[in-house]
Amino acid sequence: MPKSAIKAALILMATALAVPAPMSFGGAFSIYAQASDIKITVNKVPITSLDISHRVAFLKLQRKKGNLNALATDELIDEVLKRSEMRRVGITIPDKAVNDAFANFAKNNKLKPAQLEDILNKSGVTSKHFKDYIRIQMGWGQAVGARFR
Repeated sequence: MPKSAIKAALILMATALAVPAPMSFGGAFSIYAQASDIKITVNKVPITSLDISHRVAFLKLQRKKGNLNALATDELIDEVLKRSEMRRVGITIPDKAVNDAFANFAKNNKLKPAQLEDILNKSGVTSKHFKDYIRIQMGWGQAVGARFR
């Protein structure tokens, strides 16, 4: 993602109307998890309505226009296919690398990682969704490079 787009997304995140963050019930469960259903399956990987809503919120932060549900669905399908190819060629991105990239993104935008996480959660994106996006971007770059070597 170009640096100017990242900065624009972060500025928008900071100024956007906050969407209430999911209420946690002791761990991985949330109010949203109950309302999430499988919309499509790609290579035996389900894409849920919750996944799509997170991506729609992310696209709004990037100031994308058009049918955001369709765009979000297309992007998530592409990510499942990219993840599958990354697995096929043996590329894994460690959590530490993703967390470092997340922290670096926060630092470059004059935020602490906890502040960025709070902004993402309030905007309906969640830090997990953003970190998954980072992981795919990092891994896909490596997969493309490996293919041409």
